[in-house]
Amino acid sequence: MFERIARTDHLHSMVMEQIRALITEGKISSGDRLPTEREMADQFGVSRTVIRDAIKILSGHGILDVRHGSGIFVASVNSQQVIERLSEVVLIEPHSMQSLFDVRVVLETASIAWAAERVSKMQCEALLELLDQSDEIVSGNSILSEDQLITLGEMDSTFHLQICTYANNPVLDLLMKNLLDLLAVSRHHSLRIPDRAQRSIAEHRAIVDALKSSAPHFAKEAMINHLNSVFESIKQNSKSSV
Repeated sequence: MFERIARTDHLHSMVMEQIRALITEGKISSGDRLPTEREMADQFGVSRTVIRDAIKILSGHGILDVRHGSGIFVASVNSQQVIERLSEVVLIEPHSMQSLFDVRVVLETASIAWAAERVSKMQCEALLELLDQSDEIVSGNSILSEDQLITLGEMDSTFHLQICTYANNPVLDLLMKNLLDLLAVSRHHSLRIPDRAQRSIAEHRAIVDALKSSAPHFAKEAMINHLNSVFESIKQNSKSSV
Protein backbone atom coordinates (compact mmCIF):
# COMPACT_ATOMS: atom_id res chain seq x y z
CA MET A 1 0.00 0.00 0.00
CA PHE A 2 2.75 2.45 0.98
CA GLU A 3 6.08 3.30 -0.66
CA ARG A 4 9.40 3.28 1.17
CA ILE A 5 10.62 6.80 1.87
CA ALA A 6 14.07 8.36 1.82
CA ARG A 7 15.93 9.02 5.04
CA THR A 8 15.42 12.63 6.12
CA ASP A 9 14.91 14.61 9.32
CA HIS A 10 11.17 14.83 8.63
CA LEU A 11 10.17 11.21 8.23
CA HIS A 12 6.85 11.55 10.01
CA SER A 13 5.86 14.42 7.70
CA MET A 14 6.56 12.26 4.65
CA VAL A 15 4.48 9.46 6.14
CA MET A 16 1.64 11.91 6.76
CA GLU A 17 1.81 13.22 3.19
CA GLN A 18 1.51 9.72 1.72
CA ILE A 19 -1.47 8.85 3.89
CA ARG A 20 -3.21 12.16 3.11
CA ALA A 21 -2.51 11.70 -0.61
CA LEU A 22 -4.08 8.23 -0.62
CA ILE A 23 -7.18 9.63 1.09
CA THR A 24 -7.38 12.60 -1.30
CA GLU A 25 -6.99 10.34 -4.34
CA GLY A 26 -9.71 8.02 -3.05
CA LYS A 27 -7.40 5.03 -2.78
CA ILE A 28 -8.41 4.69 0.86
CA SER A 29 -11.79 5.92 2.06
CA SER A 30 -13.62 6.92 5.24
CA GLY A 31 -13.99 3.88 7.45
CA ASP A 32 -11.15 1.92 5.86
CA ARG A 33 -8.79 0.22 8.26
CA LEU A 34 -5.08 0.92 7.83
CA PRO A 35 -2.32 -1.64 8.40
CA THR A 36 -0.94 -1.95 11.92
CA GLU A 37 1.90 0.30 13.11
CA ARG A 38 4.35 -2.57 12.63
CA GLU A 39 3.10 -3.29 9.09
CA MET A 40 3.25 0.39 8.12
CA ALA A 41 6.75 0.70 9.58
CA ASP A 42 7.87 -2.21 7.38
CA GLN A 43 6.17 -0.77 4.27
CA PHE A 44 7.53 2.74 4.77
CA GLY A 45 10.93 1.48 5.90
CA VAL A 46 10.92 3.55 9.08
CA SER A 47 10.68 2.92 12.81
CA ARG A 48 7.40 2.42 14.64
CA THR A 49 8.11 5.66 16.51
CA VAL A 50 7.95 7.59 13.23
CA ILE A 51 4.66 5.89 12.33
CA ARG A 52 3.29 6.58 15.82
CA ASP A 53 4.18 10.30 15.54
CA ALA A 54 2.50 10.61 12.13
CA ILE A 55 -0.64 8.82 13.30
CA LYS A 56 -0.82 10.98 16.42
CA ILE A 57 -0.77 14.18 14.35
CA LEU A 58 -3.24 12.91 11.76
CA SER A 59 -5.52 11.72 14.54
CA GLY A 60 -5.29 15.16 16.17
CA HIS A 61 -6.38 16.72 12.87
CA GLY A 62 -9.33 14.32 12.76
CA ILE A 63 -8.07 12.59 9.63
CA LEU A 64 -7.46 9.23 11.32
CA ASP A 65 -9.46 7.53 14.04
CA VAL A 66 -7.39 5.38 16.42
CA ARG A 67 -9.57 2.79 18.12
CA HIS A 68 -7.65 0.99 20.84
CA GLY A 69 -8.04 -2.73 20.47
CA SER A 70 -9.57 -2.38 16.98
CA GLY A 71 -7.01 -0.58 14.82
CA ILE A 72 -6.37 2.63 12.87
CA PHE A 73 -9.17 3.85 10.60
CA VAL A 74 -9.73 6.70 8.15
CA ALA A 75 -12.11 9.05 9.96
CA SER A 76 -15.56 9.82 8.61
CA VAL A 77 -15.90 13.58 8.07
CA ASN A 78 -18.11 15.99 6.16
CA SER A 79 -16.85 18.56 3.67
CA GLN A 80 -16.87 21.44 6.17
CA GLN A 81 -14.79 19.44 8.63
CA VAL A 82 -12.29 18.69 5.87
CA ILE A 83 -11.96 22.39 5.09
CA GLU A 84 -11.50 23.27 8.76
CA ARG A 85 -8.84 20.62 9.26
CA LEU A 86 -6.99 21.48 6.08
CA SER A 87 -7.07 25.10 7.21
CA GLU A 88 -5.26 24.07 10.42
CA VAL A 89 -2.72 22.03 8.44
CA VAL A 90 -2.04 25.04 6.18
CA LEU A 91 -1.20 27.13 9.23
CA ILE A 92 1.50 24.75 10.49
CA GLU A 93 2.99 23.73 7.15
CA PRO A 94 4.87 26.64 5.48
CA HIS A 95 4.99 25.01 2.05
CA SER A 96 1.21 24.59 2.02
CA MET A 97 0.76 28.21 3.05
CA GLN A 98 3.11 29.41 0.30
CA SER A 99 1.29 27.33 -2.31
CA LEU A 100 -2.12 28.65 -1.27
CA PHE A 101 -0.92 32.25 -1.33
CA ASP A 102 0.57 31.70 -4.78
CA VAL A 103 -2.83 30.53 -5.98
CA ARG A 104 -4.52 33.39 -4.16
CA VAL A 105 -2.36 35.94 -5.98
CA VAL A 106 -3.36 34.44 -9.33
CA LEU A 107 -7.08 34.42 -8.50
CA GLU A 108 -7.27 37.80 -6.79
CA THR A 109 -5.24 39.70 -9.36
CA ALA A 110 -7.52 38.32 -12.05
CA SER A 111 -10.68 39.16 -10.09
CA ILE A 112 -9.62 42.71 -9.25
CA ALA A 113 -8.51 43.41 -12.81
CA TRP A 114 -11.96 42.42 -14.08
CA ALA A 115 -13.66 44.25 -11.21
CA ALA A 116 -11.77 47.46 -12.04
CA GLU A 117 -13.37 47.43 -15.48
CA ARG A 118 -16.90 46.89 -14.16
CA VAL A 119 -17.15 48.26 -10.60
CA SER A 120 -19.61 51.08 -9.95
CA LYS A 121 -19.26 54.10 -7.66
CA MET A 122 -21.94 52.64 -5.40
CA GLN A 123 -20.04 49.36 -5.10
CA CYS A 124 -16.85 51.19 -4.12
CA GLU A 125 -18.82 53.09 -1.49
CA ALA A 126 -20.09 49.77 -0.11
CA LEU A 127 -16.50 48.56 0.26
CA LEU A 128 -15.52 51.78 2.06
CA GLU A 129 -18.47 51.43 4.41
CA LEU A 130 -17.27 47.94 5.30
CA LEU A 131 -13.80 49.32 6.00
CA ASP A 132 -15.27 52.07 8.19
CA GLN A 133 -16.97 49.36 10.27
CA SER A 134 -13.64 47.55 10.58
CA ASP A 135 -11.98 50.78 11.68
CA GLU A 136 -14.54 51.20 14.44
CA ILE A 137 -13.52 47.82 15.88
CA VAL A 138 -9.76 48.37 15.88
CA SER A 139 -9.73 52.07 16.82
CA GLY A 140 -8.56 52.53 20.39
CA ASN A 141 -8.17 48.78 20.99
CA SER A 142 -4.58 47.68 21.45
CA ILE A 143 -5.75 44.15 22.27
CA LEU A 144 -8.71 42.70 20.40
CA SER A 145 -11.13 40.24 21.98
CA GLU A 146 -11.84 36.85 20.43
CA ASP A 147 -15.25 38.07 19.22
CA GLN A 148 -13.66 41.14 17.63
CA LEU A 149 -11.07 38.98 15.87
CA ILE A 150 -13.80 36.73 14.48
CA THR A 151 -15.81 39.75 13.27
CA LEU A 152 -12.75 41.34 11.65
CA GLY A 153 -11.91 38.04 9.95
CA GLU A 154 -15.42 37.85 8.52
CA MET A 155 -15.22 41.44 7.30
CA ASP A 156 -11.83 40.78 5.72
CA SER A 157 -13.20 37.76 3.88
CA THR A 158 -16.30 39.71 2.82
CA PHE A 159 -14.14 42.49 1.38
CA HIS A 160 -12.23 40.10 -0.87
CA LEU A 161 -15.32 38.13 -1.87
CA GLN A 162 -17.18 41.33 -2.79
CA ILE A 163 -14.39 42.31 -5.18
CA CYS A 164 -14.61 38.84 -6.69
CA THR A 165 -18.38 39.29 -7.08
CA TYR A 166 -17.82 42.60 -8.89
CA ALA A 167 -15.65 40.70 -11.39
CA ASN A 168 -18.87 38.95 -12.45
CA ASN A 169 -17.38 35.48 -12.87
CA PRO A 170 -19.31 32.80 -10.92
CA VAL A 171 -16.57 30.17 -11.30
CA LEU A 172 -13.96 32.53 -9.88
CA ASP A 173 -16.39 33.42 -7.10
CA LEU A 174 -16.70 29.75 -6.10
CA LEU A 175 -12.94 29.17 -6.19
CA MET A 176 -12.31 32.21 -4.00
CA LYS A 177 -14.85 31.10 -1.39
CA ASN A 178 -13.15 27.73 -1.05
CA LEU A 179 -9.68 29.27 -0.98
CA LEU A 180 -10.62 31.75 1.74
CA ASP A 181 -12.15 28.92 3.75
CA LEU A 182 -8.81 27.11 3.63
CA LEU A 183 -7.06 30.27 4.81
CA ALA A 184 -9.55 30.93 7.65
CA VAL A 185 -7.29 29.78 10.48
CA SER A 186 -4.23 31.64 9.17
CA ARG A 187 -6.35 34.79 8.69
CA HIS A 188 -7.55 34.59 12.30
CA HIS A 189 -3.99 34.20 13.57
CA SER A 190 -2.66 36.98 11.35
CA LEU A 191 -5.13 39.46 12.84
CA ARG A 192 -3.56 38.77 16.25
CA ILE A 193 -0.25 40.16 14.98
CA PRO A 194 0.27 43.69 16.40
CA ASP A 195 -0.94 46.38 13.95
CA ARG A 196 -1.78 43.75 11.29
CA ALA A 197 -5.50 44.58 11.33
CA GLN A 198 -4.81 48.31 10.97
CA ARG A 199 -2.36 47.68 8.13
CA SER A 200 -4.82 45.45 6.31
CA ILE A 201 -7.56 48.08 6.54
CA ALA A 202 -5.18 50.73 5.16
CA GLU A 203 -4.14 48.39 2.34
CA HIS A 204 -7.79 47.65 1.61
CA ARG A 205 -8.44 51.38 1.27
CA ALA A 206 -5.57 51.59 -1.23
CA ILE A 207 -7.22 48.77 -3.16
CA VAL A 208 -10.53 50.67 -3.28
CA ASP A 209 -8.71 53.81 -4.46
CA ALA A 210 -7.16 51.75 -7.25
CA LEU A 211 -10.56 50.30 -8.17
CA LYS A 212 -11.97 53.81 -8.47
CA SER A 213 -9.34 54.62 -11.08
CA SER A 214 -10.80 51.88 -13.33
CA ALA A 215 -7.21 50.97 -14.25
CA PRO A 216 -6.69 47.18 -13.98
CA HIS A 217 -2.90 47.45 -13.65
CA PHE A 218 -3.15 49.81 -10.66
CA ALA A 219 -5.75 47.57 -9.04
CA LYS A 220 -3.59 44.47 -9.52
CA GLU A 221 -0.57 46.22 -8.05
CA ALA A 222 -2.54 47.29 -4.97
CA MET A 223 -3.83 43.75 -4.45
CA ILE A 224 -0.38 42.17 -4.85
CA ASN A 225 1.10 44.66 -2.37
CA HIS A 226 -1.59 43.75 0.16
CA LEU A 227 -1.26 39.97 -0.24
CA ASN A 228 2.54 40.12 -0.02
CA SER A 229 2.26 42.28 3.09
CA VAL A 230 -0.07 39.79 4.80
CA PHE A 231 2.09 36.81 3.86
CA GLU A 232 5.27 38.47 5.10
CA SER A 233 3.58 39.33 8.41
CA ILE A 234 2.55 35.70 8.88
CA LYS A 235 6.05 34.43 8.05
CA GLN A 236 7.77 36.90 10.36
CA ASN A 237 5.37 36.13 13.19
CA SER A 238 5.93 32.40 12.73
CA LYS A 239 9.70 32.87 12.99
CA SER A 240 9.45 35.02 16.10
CA SER A 241 7.20 32.52 17.85
CA VAL A 242 9.55 29.55 17.27
